[in-house]
Amino acid sequence: MHTYQLAVQQRDAEYWYWGNLAEAYTQAPQELGLARAAYIKAFELVSDVLRVNPKDADAIHWASLYQTMLGNHDAALTMLGRFPTDAPKDPELWAISAKIHYRLGMNDLALQELQKSVSAGYSRAWVRDDPAFAGLASNVQFQRIVR
Repeated sequence: MHTYQLAVQQRDAEYWYWGNLAEAYTQAPQELGLARAAYIKAFELVSDVLRVNPKDADAIHWASLYQTMLGNHDAALTMLGRFPTDAPKDPELWAISAKIHYRLGMNDLALQELQKSVSAGYSRAWVRDDPAFAGLASNVQFQRIVR
């Protein structure tokens, strides 16, 4: 966590530094109260990117994830809906979409996206070990995906 804290202290810290810090805070119960502020900062920074390029696929997905983590579920889905339909998704974007949909209780869609992600080359171990998917560990379909 200390590394993430140092990263966001840089004058030109990118949105994903703040997002990584926020996620780290969610994994440390004593720091949980700091996660919201870090997600807000991450969303503010990624919104700046989207003002310049509203079709930036990475930024759309991260903005949607940050909105999800802030509890703004409708805004998260609206943001994700901005993804250009003709743009290909890379494996990481499928994994981010899966996190969003899983967090929103859309488990079947999340599992479909995880399957697409690992089929496109995303690490099965990363999916298996990601705390965001811990609640799926006993799901038979999830177990097949991460094998």
